[in-house]
Amino acid sequence: MNFENEIIKHTDSENIEYIQFKRLLKYPNIKHAYVLSSYDMNFRAGKDFCNIDKVNERLQVVSDSLGFKYSSIIRPDFEHTSNVSRIDEIITQDNKPNLKGIGFPNVDGLVTDRKDITLMATNADCLLILLYDPIKNVIGNIHSGWRGTIGKIVVNAINKMEEEYGCNPKDIEAYFSPSIRKCHFEVDEDVKELFYKTFEYTNRIDEIIEKGEIKENKQKYLIDNVLINKILLEENGINNENIIDSRICSICSSEKVHSNRVEGPLFGLSAAFIAIDK
Repeated sequence: MNFENEIIKHTDSENIEYIQFKRLLKYPNIKHAYVLSSYDMNFRAGKDFCNIDKVNERLQVVSDSLGFKYSSIIRPDFEHTSNVSRIDEIITQDNKPNLKGIGFPNVDGLVTDRKDITLMATNADCLLILLYDPIKNVIGNIHSGWRGTIGKIVVNAINKMEEEYGCNPKDIEAYFSPSIRKCHFEVDEDVKELFYKTFEYTNRIDEIIEKGEIKENKQKYLIDNVLINKILLEENGINNENIIDSRICSICSSEKVHSNRVEGPLFGLSAAFIAIDK
């Protein structure tokens, strides 16, 4: 499977496979990539069955291949919150990447204007959103699973960029990673009701929520998490043409993208990286 199209550049080299957004590649001062699951690229860290040394080896490959500074990689210890932090310094141990959110606990989104920090986010169905303001030279990396979307984390990120760096939403660009799409994001009544109550005001609830199949005597529903985040961005001043979606479903493309729903409890994690190079 190759994702190359008018939006995506797909690279498969000797020991790493990744996609990039062609529009974001036009900025010479920005480095970014979404690393796919091939070559045993699982970035899940901190669990009993995961080997942190192996994760660090993979991150060294990423750094060597894409030009990120290895020790500058920062990743939150995602808790499915709607919290976003500004990062001004590298907090590291033994000159290795900060993969457990040391110094910024209980956070699912990061923003910075520092040129020596690489923002990392991981997913296995959840939506990752890369943000870039080319005027203020500010970046963000946001993890928006369904709980984060209910909490409107992407709105909190835009607000943080405005408040901390003076960004104008009209200048901000948003890039959507591979994630679970409406075709497979199946939920029960309880989660459906949360989405309904939170987003009924948009008057687009029929697009956001679709009635699915009945399974084991339970009505299922399909949720469009991507559309909701697009709506939230537009509501908060982001121009529609500045919202660029990879259009890749993690379930449909599970041979290239890690998926919790496909892989089960021992699922791996794919990863998105973004850094200001200069």
